[in-house]
Amino acid sequence: MTAQKHPFRFAGLVVVAVTMCLLVVLSHQLFRINKIVCTLEDGGQCPNNLQRQLDNMIGTAVFFTKYEALLVAEPFASEPYTLVSHNKILPDTLSVVFRPEPLLYGLKLDNGNTYYVGEKGSLMNISGNPDTNSIHATGPEEQFLTDHNTINPHFHSLFATTLSALAKHQFELSEISWQSPTEIKLKLRNAPDAIMDESNPALAVEKLALLLNSKNLEELEGQISVIDLRFEMPVLRTGQ
Repeated sequence: MTAQKHPFRFAGLVVVAVTMCLLVVLSHQLFRINKIVCTLEDGGQCPNNLQRQLDNMIGTAVFFTKYEALLVAEPFASEPYTLVSHNKILPDTLSVVFRPEPLLYGLKLDNGNTYYVGEKGSLMNISGNPDTNSIHATGPEEQFLTDHNTINPHFHSLFATTLSALAKHQFELSEISWQSPTEIKLKLRNAPDAIMDESNPALAVEKLALLLNSKNLEELEGQISVIDLRFEMPVLRTGQ
C-alpha cells in the first residue's frame, strides 16, 4: 500500500515545482515598474535631473531588482542627495525619498566658476561668491574636479579635514586659499592668518590652537600678522 503512494507523492512534488517556476516567470514578466514617484524628505519634489536618473529604472522587475543597491550607486552616488527610503507599491510603482546632502563649503576656481560642495563631494553650481566656508583654489579646473560632477577626493578630504579641525577649535574662517601642496593660507576672523601645507592639516590647526592659547604669546598680541605652521616649531611674522 505504501509503495503505491510513492508515484503520487512524486507527481505532487513535480506539480508544485512546475507551479512555482510558472509563478516566478509570470511575476518577472507581469510585475514591472511603470511609475517612479520621487520626493524629498521635507515633502518637496525631486529636481528634474534626479527624476530623469530614476526614470531609467522603468521597466525593471519589481521582485527581482535590488533597488537599494542601485539607488546608492552611480549615477546617484554623485548627486547631492542621500537615499532615505524606497518602497515598492504593487503592481507597478516605486516610491523613493531622498534627503538633500548637507553643504560643507564653497569652492572658487581661477576661471571664475563657483560651487557649493556637499558632504559626499558633489558639486552644485552657483553664481557669485559662496556664503559658507569659502575655499579659493589656484590652478586649472581639471586639477580639482572629476568627470562625475564631484571634487577630486584628495582635495575634498583635505578641505573637509581642515574645516573640521578649525571648527573643533572654534576658529572663525574667512577663507582658505590653496596655492600649492606646500602653501595653504588660512584667513581667520578671530586669529592671525596662518600658512600650512597638505601633510597634516589637523595637526597644523592643533599647533595653531596651542600656540594662540599660550600665555607666552600675550606680549605679542596684536603684532602677529601671519603664523607659519609648516615647520616643527611655528614661525611668527609680525608687522605688515
